[in-house]
Amino acid sequence: MKPELSSLYDRIIDDMVCGSIPMGDRINISELSKRYQVSNSPIREVLHQLQAEGFVEIAANRGARTIDLSRFEVESINEILGCIEKSLIDWEGIVEVDGIVESLVRINEQLTTVEKNNNYMITKIDHQFHYEMFKHHYNERFIRMWQIQRTTLDIFTSQLDKRKSRVDSMYDEHCLIIEMFSREDHAALIKLISEHHEASQDFIREQFKSLRK
Repeated sequence: MKPELSSLYDRIIDDMVCGSIPMGDRINISELSKRYQVSNSPIREVLHQLQAEGFVEIAANRGARTIDLSRFEVESINEILGCIEKSLIDWEGIVEVDGIVESLVRINEQLTTVEKNNNYMITKIDHQFHYEMFKHHYNERFIRMWQIQRTTLDIFTSQLDKRKSRVDSMYDEHCLIIEMFSREDHAALIKLISEHHEASQDFIREQFKSLRK
């Protein structure tokens, strides 16, 4: 993707995650052109890319809409994401990356200063923490697969009420993960990642019930 299209892609995705472009909404190309100050053509190109990745649905004579996730779809994405993360963390070289502990600490510390009602920023920090763990994997296609599934989940989870207790738990779980990185304890890291993912799944299921009432 050309740099200008890549930048536009990132801005649209970010607006979907923060809710400026809500789930299930019809997409008006002219309005997006004004918002991002570009012509209709690059908007259409990016929308087709977003369609290919599952973020947007485009139907003949009905235009484009952002995805709207059902409970079944969210749980399916969670399951897929768990399998991908397990495969990524199985690569033993992941614990030997230079500077990864310092980077993870720096990212995780942001959870101690972010406002606890800022669901968007909490979602972004959590995404960044996990991406920092996995981005060094040798298989770039696998990483891209993870990014698509994780971002799809972000679009949904950024709506959730991440109470202080959940943010604190997330921070503590991250600290344990960082400790295993510092020890280069690969077996313990695999176990922790699995437990961290299960805690996230439980939180999403609980929140889904209240969100969809």
